[in-house]
Amino acid sequence: MKDRNSLKELLDNILDSQNNLQSYQIVLLKKAGEFSIEKMNPSDVHGFRHVLRVMHLCLKIQKEEGSNIFILLLSTLLHDIGRDYAKQNQNHAELSVELAQTFFSECINVLSQRDINHIVECMRAHSFSTGVKAKSLEAKILSDADKIDALGAVGIYRAACFQHENGTGLFAMHQHFYDKLLDLPSKMYTQTGQKLANERIDLMNTYISSLTNEIGISLQNTDDLR
Repeated sequence: MKDRNSLKELLDNILDSQNNLQSYQIVLLKKAGEFSIEKMNPSDVHGFRHVLRVMHLCLKIQKEEGSNIFILLLSTLLHDIGRDYAKQNQNHAELSVELAQTFFSECINVLSQRDINHIVECMRAHSFSTGVKAKSLEAKILSDADKIDALGAVGIYRAACFQHENGTGLFAMHQHFYDKLLDLPSKMYTQTGQKLANERIDLMNTYISSLTNEIGISLQNTDDLR
């Protein structure tokens, strides 16, 4: 309960600072936040703290690129609610869309079907494993922000936590950088997202170079992992 209250307070502070949102929009966003907090764990890796970081990134990109901030933030709050419920080989983005229908049914007097379809597009497109390409600017920003959170200092921390939780280790994490993370800047849709991703990649390359030396992986093997 304490974690949930602190997460709600953090979310409220973000939303209350958005002067370009109408009062009813803030109310609905806070309601979506409560819905998301109930569905998600509070962890830093794939929990609601990840959602809060993605929100900060969305706001940073939106400031430069524009977009409908209400749709963007609402999509962000709901985009990962299926993460803890997805079974093996089940896409968490699609499950998030399914779980969000309960929330949408409670908002029929506020959200139009067009709004809901727009939010669903954003939710589906944030995960490249769905194969759904982002079309709207809001979907592109959410996709970029979600991927940027897997980079930089936070990305290194998340990668380490994931490998530890799965009982793999340093070599597996090292390979994961080359298999997926270092390729994420090429997946960016927006210029601002590209800039932020490249800034974080610079830090990761420095870390990977040190890790390579410290765990004794040869440069030849490192090249093979690219």
